[in-house]
Amino acid sequence: MTAKAKADTTDTIIETKTEVPEVPIEQEQRDHKKIDEISGRISEIEDINVSIEPPYIPPPPGDYGISRKVLARIASMAAGEVDGLVPPRRDPFYRFIDTINGRTDGIKIDIGTTEAAVDMLIRVQYGSHIPELTTRLREKIATRIHEMTGLNVVEINVRVQDVTPSTQTQQ
Repeated sequence: MTAKAKADTTDTIIETKTEVPEVPIEQEQRDHKKIDEISGRISEIEDINVSIEPPYIPPPPGDYGISRKVLARIASMAAGEVDGLVPPRRDPFYRFIDTINGRTDGIKIDIGTTEAAVDMLIRVQYGSHIPELTTRLREKIATRIHEMTGLNVVEINVRVQDVTPSTQTQQ
């Protein structure tokens, strides 16, 4: 076999034709009409805005309560927002004394149905202006308790228990 004969046998391309059956024009027009009709129905359905909301069911009657410990915690966190205060002591002795006196972190709470009263022991940094500091503290505690619980704070008694130098504020 010559080189030319070899090249002729490897370069042959096989062509295949697949015939698509022709659809009569009338049938094609009917199909298009059906498609248009169906898509028109779909767009009508899409235009309908259906919102299904569950019926309103009022809550059953009941009551709730807020513990003294929760109110003391709110007051303690509010106190942490006031500059010039030193965090309460966390050692076991002071926790024991607080427990005996009905306090949480140096805070005692009396709760009524719509009112609360707060008694608080605080530690301040040396150099703080105590009257101004206690006024800001009272405002902050009254605001936070009212915002979070709806209770009106009718009285906040603050007693300065200790003055701490700036270097000892973490004890």
